[in-house]
Amino acid sequence: MPHVGRICRLALPAMVILALALPLAPSLAQDGDDPGPVTIQGTAARDMDSLMTALIDGYNATDAGAGVEVIADLTGQDNGISALCSGEADIVVTTEPMSASQTRVCNNQGTDFIETLIGYEALVILAPTEYQQSCLSDEQVYSVWSGDARDDVTWMDLNQMTPTESAELELEPLEFYGPFDFTRAYRLFVALDPSQATTLRTEYFTGFETPAEIVEVLQAEGANGLGFMSLADYETLEISAELPPVRVGYMGDTGIVDCVEPSLGSIGNGTYPLVEPIYLYVNANSVAVDGDVRSFLAYVLNDAEGGRVILADNDYTIPPDTLYAYSWNNILNNNVGRTLTRPRTPVAISTAEFGMVEMVGTPLLDELLTASVVSDFSTRYINASINGEWYGNAAGWEEFCAGAAAGDGAEDDAADAGDVPEDPAAQVFEVGPPVIIQTTAVPDDLCEGFDVAVVDLGYEALVFAVPAGNDWIGIGEDDCLRVDQVNSLFRAQSDLGDGITNWNQADDSWPDLELLLVAPPRSTGDLDFMIVHLLEDLTFPIRIDMVEDDDPFYRLQGVANTGKELIVENENEDEDAPPPPPPLYNGLTLLRWTELQQYEGDLDGIRLLAVENPATGECAAPELERFQSGEYVLSYPVRYYFNQDEFENNPMLRAFYWHFYDQTTIDYLKENLPLAGWDEEAYTAEADEVYDLLASYEADPDAELDEDELPAAGEEAGDEDAESSEGDAEAESEDDDNDTPADEGETTESEDDADTADDADDDDAESDDADDADDADDADTGDDDPADDTTGDDEAVDDEAVDDEPVDDEAVDDETSSDDPPDDD
Repeated sequence: MPHVGRICRLALPAMVILALALPLAPSLAQDGDDPGPVTIQGTAARDMDSLMTALIDGYNATDAGAGVEVIADLTGQDNGISALCSGEADIVVTTEPMSASQTRVCNNQGTDFIETLIGYEALVILAPTEYQQSCLSDEQVYSVWSGDARDDVTWMDLNQMTPTESAELELEPLEFYGPFDFTRAYRLFVALDPSQATTLRTEYFTGFETPAEIVEVLQAEGANGLGFMSLADYETLEISAELPPVRVGYMGDTGIVDCVEPSLGSIGNGTYPLVEPIYLYVNANSVAVDGDVRSFLAYVLNDAEGGRVILADNDYTIPPDTLYAYSWNNILNNNVGRTLTRPRTPVAISTAEFGMVEMVGTPLLDELLTASVVSDFSTRYINASINGEWYGNAAGWEEFCAGAAAGDGAEDDAADAGDVPEDPAAQVFEVGPPVIIQTTAVPDDLCEGFDVAVVDLGYEALVFAVPAGNDWIGIGEDDCLRVDQVNSLFRAQSDLGDGITNWNQADDSWPDLELLLVAPPRSTGDLDFMIVHLLEDLTFPIRIDMVEDDDPFYRLQGVANTGKELIVENENEDEDAPPPPPPLYNGLTLLRWTELQQYEGDLDGIRLLAVENPATGECAAPELERFQSGEYVLSYPVRYYFNQDEFENNPMLRAFYWHFYDQTTIDYLKENLPLAGWDEEAYTAEADEVYDLLASYEADPDAELDEDELPAAGEEAGDEDAESSEGDAEAESEDDDNDTPADEGETTESEDDADTADDADDDDAESDDADDADDADDADTGDDDPADDTTGDDEAVDDEAVDDEPVDDEAVDDETSSDDPPDDD
């Protein structure tokens, strides 16, 4: 959970893994008297009625569902939501998230709802393989496919895609290929098109009966066009290597954002645009009192042979198991509200906003993580200035605490850092005191008088590795690499910088073998950290004749190789040839814990050494428990302290704080920086609490609405309702300004009716226009995958540990700006 000074937030959501493990009985048994049938309402668009029927039939075929009456009466999305709010419907199926106005109507009627996700429909855009496919924006896709698109579209009009073979084709009109207009994929494309055209283009368009025929025409020699099909059909063909999909991204304020291929990952995190999710909104009271409702939802969300199989059989794309688990967890734990479709960021500022954030602290974390986070943040917030001065932990804490104590924020120069001047481009911000410290050591007397928010990412450490067959160093329980031995191994013995050459020169008990010392470059700061914290000598003369390499895997493999027998070629197969020399086991290297975790070689061939703690004389092995206790002297916490008192005045600071919990940062930590003690599931759950904290600083634009603003359950939405909805749309347009991109361009019921004109059940088209207006600005952001919560421990470090760290001039500048390149580690 987020660590907030003087504030203890104790909301602990149940863990998803627990939800998966819980038995269904007896909690899903029928409660008391027969409450009547389970009622499902909502949209019937694009065969949603058929899907509900299949789910009901599948459930009734199980032991739990036998004899349970489940009725699907799909009369339209707005009618369904209204029935949910009034308590007349147990479950509502929708292809849009509930709007802010709908949420308020439920709140005004005292009805809590639970949001779940059961599937997706997604489209894939395809192009001939001889075209270099860079990226298309969602706007470009719709502009060329829409029913009101210009007849003759060329590659030149799609300036992100250039033919690599025939330049003359740039000026030839493109052909367009896809399934026939009665198919679900075609009707989905029409529904996603924000122009509200009732068909796709007709000129230069050819329809096909099967997806395979579309692929065949695109792979033909001289093909000059674009095609589309459903993601489910594309995956069934298994042709991603032969005909990869065109990457598509949302058009944002400053260009295309997150250009991605369609995949479970890009769909789940909301970065792929051509998607329509399928939600089940559930009356929370029905879940609490009606065992049949819970039993049906268990079949849909938590039965491996249930809902996901039915959806796959009906050609829908299935969400990852984590999202099914999260939805089921919502049911089990009564997690009400828009838990899945909330905005991607809780900070409502433009990506073109001007703002400044000042940081101080240790240079170790800049190279380890900060530079990468700042670089990614700056690509999103192009006018943000994140400045850093890395003078070490002690100096950083002194400046951080002094800056916070200088004022309460309202009169501070830094408080104006997030303000937008009349001419932002001409503004020169006055640098204020630091509002963030990145630190590897926390003083016992943490500066007082203000609140801090802490990002605790676990621990990094330096570890010594030798070949597994090395039998002379650190073998016994009480044996380890001693401080005096490290001193001898790394000390320059001459004015030329040379060190010892053999193991026994560092310790008489060690063998007289050549020493192969493989180290990281001195410019990385790792050796400086070892010198300060293990040898405790700022003037230590480091040897310069080591084998230095910045590739930790090369260093580790080189050391492991000294434990292997040499292969000597015997071309003549001479029986009297001498045997190959035995392995020497004479290598030693130093690397980071996170680098070791990413090593894909044989870890059985190496052994990590325990290290003496110079303060206690005790040996400590490199393991998480010793990192947390501080016994392993070469470990350090990775933490960022934010001056929370500045959150209200500096929205850019809030945005940067949230960026540590953004999915891009979570992915970076998972893939590139597996810190000891960092847990993705717990951190993602912690992000939920951080989200709520930051959202509390945003102004609430909601106004009270009358509960009759939406049509009553079962009532037709006539012209009068439509006019009222259109009048509300403008006022509501800001309610969901930061909704997820997965929801952008979501179909409205007016589009649904065009798709299912022959379906008399879907008759409330006009009133849904208002909901479309509610989410009209949804293009900027996306969902983060939710998870559950555990808490981390704050570690205190003695004052003695808060030292300035030596800074290599080549490695660390005095000041780092947001333009710094990302760290490759």
